[in-house]
Order: sequence, then C-alpha cells, then structure tokens
Amino acid sequence: METADLAFLTAQAQTMTGRGSKSKRLKAVDDAVASMGWQSVRNGSNREMTTFQRIDDPSIKHIAHRGTDTKDKKTWQDLGADASILFGNASHNKEFKHRTNRTKKIINANPQSQFTLSGHSYGGGSINYAMANNSTIRNRVNQADTFNAGHAPAFSNDLHVGKDAKKILDKKVTHHRVAGDVVSMTLPNSIPFGQVNEIKQKDPPKTSFSASLVATGISAISNQLAIHGLDNWF
Repeated sequence: METADLAFLTAQAQTMTGRGSKSKRLKAVDDAVASMGWQSVRNGSNREMTTFQRIDDPSIKHIAHRGTDTKDKKTWQDLGADASILFGNASHNKEFKHRTNRTKKIINANPQSQFTLSGHSYGGGSINYAMANNSTIRNRVNQADTFNAGHAPAFSNDLHVGKDAKKILDKKVTHHRVAGDVVSMTLPNSIPFGQVNEIKQKDPPKTSFSASLVATGISAISNQLAIHGLDNWF
C-alpha cells in the first residue's frame, strides 16, 4: 500500500474518538475512504483502533491504531499512555496491553485474511509494542507502518527483541517521521527494529520575527503540531 494511503487510513481512525453513535462515526469513516476502495469493519473498530477491508477483496484488511485524543472522551487515558512511553513503562500501562490483545483478537478471528498495521504518535508506539511483544501479530502481519511514533531512547518500552524476531521486524516495520518532529526525534539514532523513512514538512510556515515571546512561543507550538500531523503524507 502507498504511504499516502496508509497515512490517510490512519487519520480516519482518529475520527472514531468523536461524538455521536458508533454507526454515525463509522459512516464518516466510510464516506472518507470509499473512493480509495476501502470500508470499515464494524466488529473490528472502536475508539482505540479501526479495522478496514478492501471493498473488492474483504480478505485484505488493515488495522489502524489512532493517536492521542486531545479533546474527547479518551484524553486523560491517552495522556497516561503517552507518559508511559516517555518513562519507558509501557508494559505497566493497561492501554498498550489492551490494544495488543484487541489487535490479536481481530487477527485470530480472520484466519484467512492478510493484515497490515499502522499507527500515529501514541498509536505508532502501541503498534511497535504489539509487534515486539506478540508473536501472533508479528507473524501474521505483512507490513506495519508508524507515523511520528512516540519513542523514548533512554528506556526500553519493552521493544527489545531477540535476533530472530528482529530479523522479521526489520523487514516488516517502517517508521515514517517528519524532520523536526519532537515526538519521534530519537528514532533515527535509537531504532529498536525496522527502518526509518524521514521526510520534510509538507508546507513549512514562512519564518517571521516577533518581538513578543508569547507570539513566538505560540508560533513554535503551532508549527510543531503541523510537523506532527499525518497530513504531511497526503
């Protein structure tokens, strides 16, 4: 699958954190991806991840782990997961285990299907955790792509794997990041497995001088959010 399509599907998983019924949220996802030939799978989708399948071949499936929810029901829970990445104790955070178990359950429920995975930010971190810590997921998934994944080099985050597992993961996992992204800034020099693919920001802002420290700070935060966004890939 093209990187732009992977990023777009991953972005739609974020839609599931919105308000309204599950049916309403899934319809919004389906409306966004139908022209690409994809549709959501209801029983494989919730506020944490969204499962897609090809309209012309439902055996081809993709699971996208969403990134941090900053404005809806999962905000505080997600900030706790982000802190777990920062301090290297993902194995002690129930959300990482929950996402891994949920992903495994979806895969086991579809033994004839081919799977790919993707995740953004916190979702990239949970994809890495699942691939590193669950052999079923690692062996059944053909390709896994993370986008500006959360990573803390000073701690393991339970991403250390044996030689055989690393050999598999190096072939299957690609870490996509935008140059200048602070969340994934340590990946190039401390990659646990897989390959890093770095791009430049899609539409960098024009630099301007401001005498106001507040204005400068706001501008820097705004630019960092833009760098971190998935729309850099589509």
